[in-house]
Amino acid sequence: MDAILANMRLPVKQRIAAGLLDNEVEIFYQYTEVYAVYQSHCLPFAQWPEYIYDKLDEDMAKHPMAVESLIELGLETRLEMLWQYARCRFGSFDGKPDIDADGHIQHTEYWDCGFRCKCPHEGKICSSMKVARGILTFREIDVIRLIADDLMAKEIADKLHISVTTVPVHTANILRKIAGKRRGDIIKFAISHNMIHNK
Repeated sequence: MDAILANMRLPVKQRIAAGLLDNEVEIFYQYTEVYAVYQSHCLPFAQWPEYIYDKLDEDMAKHPMAVESLIELGLETRLEMLWQYARCRFGSFDGKPDIDADGHIQHTEYWDCGFRCKCPHEGKICSSMKVARGILTFREIDVIRLIADDLMAKEIADKLHISVTTVPVHTANILRKIAGKRRGDIIKFAISHNMIHNK
């Protein structure tokens, strides 16, 4: 009995959401507020430590098109710009660090803000999705999400108003970029990157 209990208490390491037990930061948007999970706290934007604002400032400076778009939107103060930048660029709660423990910002996140394909600033403020072998296009992201919804090529073509012969081309490009071999790899990728449609 002691051996069973000892085995039941063996250490287990699992991936938990960034920021819960470490110095990573997970930024996400919920309802009308931008939050950060950092050092075991879930903080609304106004309560973020200066460290997070500074990291976002540094990142924003590397993306002049994003800054131009934020100015075009009429945002003038540092905090207004940082709030919108955080919402657009890091809005999904995917459990992966947006700022890692070394202070580096990650840009592999995709999230559907509800304004995709209609926003004139798409691809300028929000980030592209970098994967193993390249960057996914917005059309490829659409195809991934529809494959994950279990739609077949004809249904995907109808939904996206493209030729049915174009769907396998997108699928092949996606598989090459994510280093996958079959349709199931696309579905696994969609699940692990929080790309499933909300139903």
